Amino acid sequence: MKCIGLFLSSEPSAGGVQQYSLSIIKALDSFDKTQFKIHCFYFNSEWKHDIPEHFLKTPLNRIFFDRAIGVVVRGLFKSHRVWRWFGARSKAAKIINDSGCDVVIYPAQDALAYQVQKKSIATIHDLMHRYESHFQEYQGKECQIRDEHYKGICQYANLILVDSRIGKEQVYESYGRDHNVRVLPFVPPTYLLEANKIDFSKKHSLPSRYIFYPAQFWEHKNHLTLLRAIKILRDRHILVNLFLVGAKKNYYRNVLNKIKEYELEDRVHILGYVSNEEMYSLYKQAIAMVFPSHIGPTNIPPMEALLTGCPLICSNAYAMPEQVGNAALLFDPISAEELADKITIVWTDDATRVRLRKLGQIQIAQYSQAQFNQTLLNCINEVLD
Repeated sequence: MKCIGLFLSSEPSAGGVQQYSLSIIKALDSFDKTQFKIHCFYFNSEWKHDIPEHFLKTPLNRIFFDRAIGVVVRGLFKSHRVWRWFGARSKAAKIINDSGCDVVIYPAQDALAYQVQKKSIATIHDLMHRYESHFQEYQGKECQIRDEHYKGICQYANLILVDSRIGKEQVYESYGRDHNVRVLPFVPPTYLLEANKIDFSKKHSLPSRYIFYPAQFWEHKNHLTLLRAIKILRDRHILVNLFLVGAKKNYYRNVLNKIKEYELEDRVHILGYVSNEEMYSLYKQAIAMVFPSHIGPTNIPPMEALLTGCPLICSNAYAMPEQVGNAALLFDPISAEELADKITIVWTDDATRVRLRKLGQIQIAQYSQAQFNQTLLNCINEVLD
């Protein structure tokens, strides 16, 4: 029997990385239990609620000394080889090294993928620090640190998972690696099929007719263009309500200031973190989900919209047109005018919304959890062999 390790470093409220990790957990749970045992390592105790009972579970402590040393080392040395040497001596690395795992999966682009002395399958979700380096979150030393980090993953991981063909091309273009890169497309989170629908607007005394955007407040998520589009619509005498979902941090203050500048306080409602049931209801009851992000290659929220039958208006950046096919109205994410035009169509035309829902069901059928499970199993067997 082979042992597969899974390192869950992200917070359970970390958005896309959390949903991707849940897809990995579901895939591992589908494997033949007479051939594989699964061992999960995690920092946040909330993860144990999402881990099946028969998985081995090892909680890890975030040792202050290890974290402090990591920060100092990254500040003093600009080499992933040095980071690898120091990181291999962390408490978490030692625990995983001493486990009986034959291969360990890292869903969150973790440094332990090249610090632990085990066979590894590491995910690279995006390389936007290279392709969109002008954004606030990539400024200062962040680009250099990320670049060196991904070099470490590419050099030492046995297999690298990416979300799309474009993602694979970018890994090759950036780091000269493609022989050990495999495409594992995102699948929509299964909680959306299990959640109970509630009347969200009535429960919170909010408008019943709205569009919404579920995304953390980062500059690259492009909330400001969406707000400009809402202002343009108001100036055209089309009053659209917008719900924003995401933790109130990072670029949040900039978004709030822009809402005040445009005098949209009565139209834009920031909901913060919402439960699974509330998120499901937001999709089901929305006029549309708008996804204006500048970055990719692909993203999970558009798939959630397709799955729940929510009409989708989506940025045409990177691999997103390939991801959503003809099941969304696409627009240039730098054009607030074009976005306003697309919102107008969906906001005012019942037939368009019906058509997008039908096309969405056809498109999302290409991304099944069963296909995800089989692709991941093939990758694991490739590394084990």
